[in-house]
Amino acid sequence: MSKLIDDYLFRMYCRLSPFYIRSFSSTKHGSIYNYHTSFFLLDNHPHKYFKSNLPREEKICFLLLIFVTFYYATSGFDLIHYSDTIEFLVGDFNLITEVKYGSLRRIYSSFVMFALITIGFTIYQSFNTEISKAFRTFIMYSYEYETNNKILDKFVADEIEFSRSTVILFDYLRQRFDPKFVEFKSSFNKFYCLARLVHFEVNCLGHLIKLDKFIQTKPLWQVIGRVFGFQITCISIDFLLTFIYCPIMIGYYVIMLGFRVINIFHTDFVNSLKNLRINRISKKNHTTMLNKMKEKHILHSYLMYIRLHLFVEQIEPYYSRLIFMAIIIAFVINQFVWSCIENVRSDQYLLRALFYYYLLLNYSNLLILTYWISKLNTKLNSFGYFLQKTIWYTNSISDSCFKLHLLFIYERMVSKNKWGMKLGPFTVLTRVVFAKMIIFYIRFVMLTNKLFK
Repeated sequence: MSKLIDDYLFRMYCRLSPFYIRSFSSTKHGSIYNYHTSFFLLDNHPHKYFKSNLPREEKICFLLLIFVTFYYATSGFDLIHYSDTIEFLVGDFNLITEVKYGSLRRIYSSFVMFALITIGFTIYQSFNTEISKAFRTFIMYSYEYETNNKILDKFVADEIEFSRSTVILFDYLRQRFDPKFVEFKSSFNKFYCLARLVHFEVNCLGHLIKLDKFIQTKPLWQVIGRVFGFQITCISIDFLLTFIYCPIMIGYYVIMLGFRVINIFHTDFVNSLKNLRINRISKKNHTTMLNKMKEKHILHSYLMYIRLHLFVEQIEPYYSRLIFMAIIIAFVINQFVWSCIENVRSDQYLLRALFYYYLLLNYSNLLILTYWISKLNTKLNSFGYFLQKTIWYTNSISDSCFKLHLLFIYERMVSKNKWGMKLGPFTVLTRVVFAKMIIFYIRFVMLTNKLFK
């Protein structure tokens, strides 16, 4: 039964993709996950406004987004005076809210303009993955996970640019436990099918709002024109939402995977310390107290943990920029949304539902994502204790080569400066920084509420 529902949702997604001008094809991309993550592997050309190999349909969506943003920016601030006919044909949201003039009109227009510009820019930045070779390698690894057991050999044979450390780390994790790539990709596909279906239903309801009134008061050709004009806005909104979901979902998966990996390393290090303590207490000679096999196992665990450090450091330039932009967007847009909700009539249920849905997305990403990142950074910085204890137990019984290996690991892992996922280019997102950010946001809300009144 579940498989039948999944197949039905997937067919719906395939049929609705051309309706929203998407280049998705089940024969070309295979799955929705492969389609959305394929944009992360496009070559970057900073001197061009569009990536040269971006599909034609997505370029059209970007152009429609620019058109809608330009309209709301010029109309809301009276930079260009549009006639009533043009506003109707474009499908202006203010015709639904019945706000055509005054400060409230400017608030609506400012909200739409700021949301479209900032989220559209964030989406474009999310395609720029060449700053993080580890993240690109992670995406390519997920493609080969189900069919290839020798992914490293394939990348070398195909002369693909990749992060060798990332592949070795995930090969090691693959031997220790199931990373649940398959389950994640399946959940990813289901979520996008449901999201597309919800967007389509809201889209249809948006067309029906006051349609009977428009049919009675407007010529038929204008009503038909408004359907196409309003659909342009719906396509732009769907484009923004569906493409912003992808890096967020992958980010959540990587964080949850990071917690599982840290727990495994924690268990390994605790067991190693127990064995070292037992051997140190026993009065045996050095060769039997710490043999080569134990040394090799201890070093291998620490080196894999260092590779986890490297993976986090290498995806940090990509995600820290997106996190910083997402927080700024959430701070500002939430205030616009609350101001709009206060001024929307109580009988406009659909509009209120859309605003609350937007608030739910912003608040959940602002609180949940940043909190889990701060918690992950705290756990990553807490393993200095195990390394110090390992050095204490092995210092008197190990050879110089083993001590030298631990010295290099110690120099990297033990530092007064916190490290991990950053909040933009400024500071590592620890729990203290998370608490300060929430306090700043509360103060920001209080000040902006006075500004909008």
